[in-house]
Amino acid sequence: VEEALSNDELRSIVQSSQNGDDEESSEQQDMLLNVLELEDVSVSEAMVPRNELEGVDLNDDWDDIMQQITTSRHGRLVAYRDHLDQVEGMLHIRDIVLLMRDNTFDRTALRQALRPCIFVPESTPLRKQLLQFRRAKARSGLVVDEYGDIQGLITLQDILTHIVGDIGNENTPDEPPEIVEQQKNLYTVEGGIPLRQLNRELGLKLPLDGPNTLSGLIIETLGNFPEAGTELDFPGCRVRVLDFADGIVGSAEITCQPEESGEDD
Repeated sequence: VEEALSNDELRSIVQSSQNGDDEESSEQQDMLLNVLELEDVSVSEAMVPRNELEGVDLNDDWDDIMQQITTSRHGRLVAYRDHLDQVEGMLHIRDIVLLMRDNTFDRTALRQALRPCIFVPESTPLRKQLLQFRRAKARSGLVVDEYGDIQGLITLQDILTHIVGDIGNENTPDEPPEIVEQQKNLYTVEGGIPLRQLNRELGLKLPLDGPNTLSGLIIETLGNFPEAGTELDFPGCRVRVLDFADGIVGSAEITCQPEESGEDD
């Protein structure tokens, strides 16, 4: 009986099977590699982090709650009391559209519209969470750490985005790309970009056994908060902080330093 191939062996086969410089072939290869990566990537690496979550505080004034609901760019909001760790449920905007149109939406209707939350351990692999979403017929879950504190939100779209890339939404304006090539081997990137994405798209070898984002890696490496202009060297690249505020690197500049092949022409 033949043994099943491991993920690493399958990756090697996919990486060696690209047909020339054909763009479609390259995209298909990337998708296959991303599918194989689902077992290695945890939900904490693909989630919307806590500091970017939008929600409604059920203890706020009604006018403030309505303002948050009507101005949100998202289809679902976390409903909580006083702070995010006291979650009451998830509010899906589509569940209240008709109520708002008929002017029958009030605090009672809001509480009745809340859906139960699914809680997901932050170490859960994306592949496992994809299966759990299917079994539960759910599309989102709140990511929690070992103490039960909320770390972020993982959605089905986040997992699909990891596989096929950002599809976008026809109802929302296009967002600037996370990686912008300024010239050969020089890029500006968002501080919150996942390290796996940088490694994959720029061919880097940034460590994956610690923080998930470039901002987190910079802060951990320094052991302190950086300033604009701070530079750090990593294998294969140099990173320069462009801006830093509120404890997060907003953007950075990466200069790739290709390894010398050492072969004569």
